[in-house]
Amino acid sequence: MLNVLNILTTATPRPDIHVRAMFKVVDTLLKENIQNKIYWYINLDIPSMFTEHEVEETINQINLFNNFYNQFYPNKIQITILKDHEEAHFGLAAKRLYGRLGRIEKLENYNNVFLWLEDDWAMKKTDEFMYELKKFFTSDQDFLMGTTTNKYISGHPFFFKSRFFNMMVERYKTLKNTIDPEVQILIVVRKFYGLDEIRNEQPSFKQFDVFYDVGRKWREINLIKKQNKYKQHKTNSTWELVDGI
Repeated sequence: MLNVLNILTTATPRPDIHVRAMFKVVDTLLKENIQNKIYWYINLDIPSMFTEHEVEETINQINLFNNFYNQFYPNKIQITILKDHEEAHFGLAAKRLYGRLGRIEKLENYNNVFLWLEDDWAMKKTDEFMYELKKFFTSDQDFLMGTTTNKYISGHPFFFKSRFFNMMVERYKTLKNTIDPEVQILIVVRKFYGLDEIRNEQPSFKQFDVFYDVGRKWREINLIKKQNKYKQHKTNSTWELVDGI
């Protein structure tokens, strides 16, 4: 059975960030040849603060990446861009991603691992982590965390198996609100382990200090702040300009 890595990425048109972050992550995974194939699904949201040029450059970058690696690694990667949405919203972006993958019947024919990867996370390769990731495909582990700064599984990059993926798909099928997907992940992880309270201690899982956030600095430079992730927002963007800008 083929080992397939399915990557779910929420993205905005930040080509300068992508070169240093998500492309480097997938580049490393391809070169390490950990999986037989990568299916990469990118939800591209376009908040009003971005220009048409940034959108075009982002789409061109993704297509160039796909074409380049298919020349050197034939049939090893397939990228699907979900775009042209009426609303740019982090919560809806995650719902679109899980909805799209949840309708793909071929998933049942593969040994699937999933990676939640927001577009502004970069990766430093370590031999120890790559060894653990290779084992993860056939191990009885449910999660593999790519950071050590957060003991809870939420929005930081993490790898997971089909059971958790299916629970996320089912949650989004019935979900009526647009609360931050990082909170949705927290909630479903606790259901996965049979815990009631959102902050109850969860069983231990392996964590490695290999992913790091490059988006925080970008937001500071551009005077952008995140909305409160625990609230349902009526605005169509998860970001907002700092007051007075």
